Amino acid sequence: MVIQAVEKVSKAPQKEDLRQRLQDAAVAKRIEALIRKKLSSGVTRNMEIRSEAQGVIKIAGRILDKRNKDRAEKIAAEYPGVTKVINELKVIDSYLGYT
Repeated sequence: MVIQAVEKVSKAPQKEDLRQRLQDAAVAKRIEALIRKKLSSGVTRNMEIRSEAQGVIKIAGRILDKRNKDRAEKIAAEYPGVTKVINELKVIDSYLGYT
């Protein structure tokens, strides 16, 4: 039992690690709100934005055209503190599906 307790304590997130993860999540939410404001909510409805770590933002989901995909990436890249944007948005054709 003592070994299990020590393992759990050593796996618990450190205060600084937890603080950093919360800050990263807050940045991702701010970027998401900014993208939704600059594009339209209809365009961004199927988009998810996450902070990976150390200023890396990942954008995933589906979007209706390449222009908006590029704009979303540019908005995220220009946000203070962002060092890299991983853009995994899939462009879909509203009639044919994925392009």
